[in-house]
Amino acid sequence: MLPSRSLGTLVGAGGLAVALGLCLDLARLYMAGNELENRSRAASRAAAERLDGSAAGLEAAIRAARAQLASWTASRGSPTSVTVEFAPSPGGIYLERPRLAAKYRFTRVRAQEQVPVYFLSAFGIGPSRAVAASAVSGQ
Repeated sequence: MLPSRSLGTLVGAGGLAVALGLCLDLARLYMAGNELENRSRAASRAAAERLDGSAAGLEAAIRAARAQLASWTASRGSPTSVTVEFAPSPGGIYLERPRLAAKYRFTRVRAQEQVPVYFLSAFGIGPSRAVAASAVSGQ
């Protein structure tokens, strides 16, 4: 049997290891969210630059946004879900496939990805957590 002082040290060290692991997972989630926000902003700007008032411009905007998101895959994979939407004003109703392309000058890119967690899964959180970001740009 361990002396009470050794047992207290062992319990303290175990608690510290768990706290450190949780901090690492939370830091990974925070950094992934920031990175995804930056990727979404860049994709939204790239899409807005392609809008020219035509249906071909909408398609070019969608391709540009997806390409911009895909180009950031060095540190992490591509987002699991990407939505590119268009609206005539920044506070307007956003549609994925508007009929009249001439009025749509704003883009919104919404992206989501799964970030693996290691220590949080021990608490029933799951093997990964979803991180989402959204950005709006216009001409």
